Amino acid sequence: MVGLSSELLLLHKVCNEILLDGYAAVHLREVTEADAGYPSREFVRAAIELRGQRPARPPGIWLGSVRELLETAGAHFPLVTLHRERTYPDSCWIGRLVDVDERRVTIEGIDPSARWDGLERYSLRSLTLVEFGGLYEEALTLVTRGGPRRRSR
Repeated sequence: MVGLSSELLLLHKVCNEILLDGYAAVHLREVTEADAGYPSREFVRAAIELRGQRPARPPGIWLGSVRELLETAGAHFPLVTLHRERTYPDSCWIGRLVDVDERRVTIEGIDPSARWDGLERYSLRSLTLVEFGGLYEEALTLVTRGGPRRRSR
């Protein structure tokens, strides 16, 4: 855990190869239980440290609300991953943040082949998990021709 507010919990994720792999922000209403005492905890901690990595909150990410999270993640990372697990438990949507207001987020979606897929709009209340800064998002960004387009405000 690298961040906590009255609404959101921010985790620095660890992938199967025991490397830090981006961030996951979950709304506290989605958390039903947590257990920090898993059996391989010390191994994971030691491997990450020996690789010169250290879990940390990314600079400039705000956790005051889902809207603030999305605005700041979209400003600091080229892609965000949105999960709506209550309705679509096995799906996610990845894209460049285009706009976010009090009720909705709009992204320019990107497909698994790193092709831009058009605008997609989702209710903020439907989001259960927001991820950003991971190796998969980085790979998609690298493969897109010219990378994601810059936002105009």
